[in-house]
Amino acid sequence: MDMLREQNSDGKAALQVCHFSFTLHQLLFPACSYLQKRTRAMADQIETLRDQYDALDRRKKTEAQGYQADVKLLQQKIKQVEMKLVSAAVAKSKGNFVFKFGHQ
Repeated sequence: MDMLREQNSDGKAALQVCHFSFTLHQLLFPACSYLQKRTRAMADQIETLRDQYDALDRRKKTEAQGYQADVKLLQQKIKQVEMKLVSAAVAKSKGNFVFKFGHQ
């Protein structure tokens, strides 16, 4: 008889463990699903932000190259004007003041 009670007690314990496991699963599954959805949403957001950063970085580099090209052109124009001023100063010192502005 004790053996039957022991088996019955073991069966009830196993049933309680099974019921607890099922209840735990019912509670955790929605939380797990929610976390998976949030994780996917965050991963998508990170990818979008990374793409935006890359585009911004490319734009920044392009603008920097454009500014550098503008600076080089302005430096060339300054050198041309300096050369014209030097040649005008030399011509004036010789008495022949001829100064031409315009594109060459």
